[in-house]
Amino acid sequence: MTRKQRRLTMIGGSLAVLAVAAALVLNAMRDSIVFFSTPSMVAEKHIAAGKRFRLGGLVQPGSLVRGDHLAVSFQVADGGAALVGIDAVNIDDAADGRRPAHSLLLAAGIPVVEHLTGLGQLPPAGAWFTAVPLRIEGFGTIPVRAFARLPD
Repeated sequence: MTRKQRRLTMIGGSLAVLAVAAALVLNAMRDSIVFFSTPSMVAEKHIAAGKRFRLGGLVQPGSLVRGDHLAVSFQVADGGAALVGIDAVNIDDAADGRRPAHSLLLAAGIPVVEHLTGLGQLPPAGAWFTAVPLRIEGFGTIPVRAFARLPD
């Protein structure tokens, strides 16, 4: 075996070991990479009493109850969100660059609409939201004309 062949063999072996190590680490972290758990995920995993975790979902309308001092209780729905709209420039921290909220929502098939205005003028329920995109393909983001039709 020549020096070049030995060197290539060492590089190939090192890359294989690195790939196996990375796969093992990612597999071990599979459950801890989740940013929050929905109520059904909590029920499936049978999370032990006393273990800390983040619960995520939509607050059920009418379930918010304020108690003494700072006590608040509410029911969390499992989801059903078809779209997430916010009145901010970016749902993630733009300085960070990782985009965890975008990644989670888009992986779940939930589009994100940012830069909305006038959300405070909408009723709590009954408005029809429409986002009409431009006819553009191959972009990561697409401008839309967003509007809501209020109930009669």
